Amino acid sequence: MNKILYCPESKYNKNERIKKMFLCISKWIRSKEITDLIKLFGGNEVEEAEKLNDLEYIHWLHRFVKVWDYRKKQANMGERWNVYDEDDVIKNEHKILNAAEALGMININETNIKPDFILPLGGARMTNFDRPNMTKYIIDRYSWTDKQIVALSGNRSLNEIEYPYIRKYAYSAETEYEAMNSGLEKVFSLNNRFTEKKVFDDNPNLCACIRKYDEKYKNSCIYSVAAPSSEPEKRRANSYDTFIYFLKKFDVKKEDRILLVTSSIYVPFQLLLFMDLAIEYGFEVDCIGSDMVVQGNKLSKSSNYLQEIKSTIDVIYKLSNKYYDVVSGGN
Repeated sequence: MNKILYCPESKYNKNERIKKMFLCISKWIRSKEITDLIKLFGGNEVEEAEKLNDLEYIHWLHRFVKVWDYRKKQANMGERWNVYDEDDVIKNEHKILNAAEALGMININETNIKPDFILPLGGARMTNFDRPNMTKYIIDRYSWTDKQIVALSGNRSLNEIEYPYIRKYAYSAETEYEAMNSGLEKVFSLNNRFTEKKVFDDNPNLCACIRKYDEKYKNSCIYSVAAPSSEPEKRRANSYDTFIYFLKKFDVKKEDRILLVTSSIYVPFQLLLFMDLAIEYGFEVDCIGSDMVVQGNKLSKSSNYLQEIKSTIDVIYKLSNKYYDVVSGGN
C-alpha cells in the first residue's frame, strides 16, 4: 500500500492542519510519477513549471490535466465505463498503472485510524455490494465494535449497462439507493426490518432517504442514506452533496474519526474532497478502497486512472484557491 495523502490530526488548529495538508499535496503533485506522466502526454515544459512555487505549480497542473479529461472528450461527460484507451494510453499502460499505484490509487485497503463512522460510498455496478463487504471485512479484521455504518448514495436511476452486475446482488433495484440497500442487506445478513424517512419531489434530484436497520452488526448501527442535489435543476447529487447531507443529519463531533470506503482508484479524490470538510468541522478522515489488484491484473482502464488523477488535481486546485492566504504565508 502506498499512501502519500493523509488527513492531519485534529489536535492541531485549523491553519496548522491546512499547512500540513498542503505539505502532503506538495509531495503528491511533485512526485516523479506525476512528472513522468506529464512528459508522456506532451508536457515537456513540466521541468520548467516545477520551478514555480506550489500554488503556481498547482495552477499550471490544473491547466495541463485537461488532456486527461476523457469523460469530456470521449463520453460527452457521461459515465466512466464509456471511456476507452486511445493509442497513446495503450502503449504507456504499464507506466500509467505503476504511477497510479505509487500515487495511492491501487490496493489501498489499510487504515491507521479507529473510526467512529464508517461510510461505504455508493456507485455503479458491483460497488454497492463490494464497499459494504469491505466495511464488514475491515470491522472483522480490526475487531471493531460500536461503530456507526452509514452508507451514502444517491437516487439516480440505474443504467441498463449496470444490470448484469446489479442483478447479482440487487435483483429488483431501480436506483443506486435501492442497490446499496440490497448490498447492505446481503453483506450483513439483515432481516429487512427498518425505519425510513423519505423526502419526495417531482424532481428526482431533490428526493432524499434515510433508512435505519433494526439489526446491528457487532453492536454497530447500520444506516443507508440517499442525499438530494445542491443543484437539482442541473444534476443529480454528487459526492460532496452526500458528504454535506451526512454531516447535517448525523451527530459528528469535533475529533470524531470517519473512514470512507470507496474504490482504490478514487481514494485520493474522495479523501481530499472530504478532508476539506474535516478541517472545517474539526474531525478526522481516512479513505480506503474495496478492491484488490492481484498478479498485475487491472480493475480499471488506464484512461480511468488518468481521469481520476485529473479529478484529484481539480480538487487540489479548488483547495489552493480556498486556502490561498494560509498556504501563501498569510494568517
